[in-house]
Amino acid sequence: MVIEVRFFASLRRFTPNEPSGIISVDVADDLTVEELLHQMEVNPAPINSILINGKEGTLATHLVDGDRLGLFPLNVNGSK
Repeated sequence: MVIEVRFFASLRRFTPNEPSGIISVDVADDLTVEELLHQMEVNPAPINSILINGKEGTLATHLVDGDRLGLFPLNVNGSK
């Protein structure tokens, strides 16, 4: 399945080759947000808010093909 992952503000550091912070990833079915982050080697600690298709999600939310995952940092300005 393909998931669009959008890293906002300071979290864009996880996509150094894509300055927009938007990437598409092809992953196995029935994956949670936390499992996806682990596969991408992204530490979830600085993530404050998770949106899936514009609705609030959690690390335990299961993803489905075509989901748009938005990840937001701890503070609006992206600092810790």
